[in-house]
Amino acid sequence: MILTSGYVNVWPLHSDDYSPTRHTDVFALVNGTLFLCSHSFHLPFVLYRTTGGYLRSSTAAAGNHTVIPVVCGGKTEDYSAQKCYRLGSDKVIGKLAAPRDGGLASTVVNNGRTLWVTGGDSGNSATTTELLDLSIDSNHSFSLTTREGLQLPIQTSHYCLQTVDNETVILYGGYHDYSSLNDTWTIRDLDSGVWERQAPMTTPRSRLICGVLDVNGQKVIVAAGGVFDGDTFATTDTTELLAALNEAWQPGPDLPTKLASAGSATTPDQSTMFIAGGIISFIPDSFSRSIYSLQCANDILDCQWTMLDFELAYPRTHSSLAMILPPYSIDEGSEMLC
Repeated sequence: MILTSGYVNVWPLHSDDYSPTRHTDVFALVNGTLFLCSHSFHLPFVLYRTTGGYLRSSTAAAGNHTVIPVVCGGKTEDYSAQKCYRLGSDKVIGKLAAPRDGGLASTVVNNGRTLWVTGGDSGNSATTTELLDLSIDSNHSFSLTTREGLQLPIQTSHYCLQTVDNETVILYGGYHDYSSLNDTWTIRDLDSGVWERQAPMTTPRSRLICGVLDVNGQKVIVAAGGVFDGDTFATTDTTELLAALNEAWQPGPDLPTKLASAGSATTPDQSTMFIAGGIISFIPDSFSRSIYSLQCANDILDCQWTMLDFELAYPRTHSSLAMILPPYSIDEGSEMLC
């Protein structure tokens, strides 16, 4: 699992002294258990409030895949970013059509070949999106080509965007006009499809924690924590689960603590979801070092959050990206291996 950049407290536990960082935490997932790697790497510069995912490209060897972890957009110390980087190196492999700073979300579609980058909040919540298609040349150099995507169905930021299957993407939660939202939308065709409104979440949530689990072959959407009151920025420890589209959200297990803006990642088989860091409260500022896992034993009525027995080096929030790489060969240009 990779947890990159974001804001950190420079002193252990809680402090008002926090700042963006280039530091990246790397963990190894072995037989379903996370272990802290012996070393970490740094992004080429300070970058936070960004997005990304891992893309997959077939190599010359049939059936062999190369995984390219990508991070795009966000905020540097001086300006909103447009460039897309391959994590583990300072190589730029693409560029967004416009700067996208904070509140944006992305998901991987097209069988791992396309990153769909949406929204962004630079004073106003953007409704534009763009699709970044991965290509590989004869020299095995990777690049991203940008094309315009469909508009979001509403003006929002700090929402979730998840791929349920290769055809369906779900958008839920968000923030607009000083209010957290409980909206839920799905779309099935990213080239010419139409957004469809689904049953809303029970609790409005922005800066919520997102994920998709596979529970006995059924895809379960996870909406955990977040800010439920846009005026006071009050956080929540509740979880909601959506077992099937076109049905109602159901209550899930409470988080061990109130939490928002945490990094989240799901194992390649979607059996376990991990979250790390995040904001416990906004007033006063209180960041988390903890790592939790969510598993459902047999069905969504039997799900449980568990606190891991080790922590991040520093309290961290607004992480650029948290993800678990699938069991394919890792991009040779990366320095992320333990």
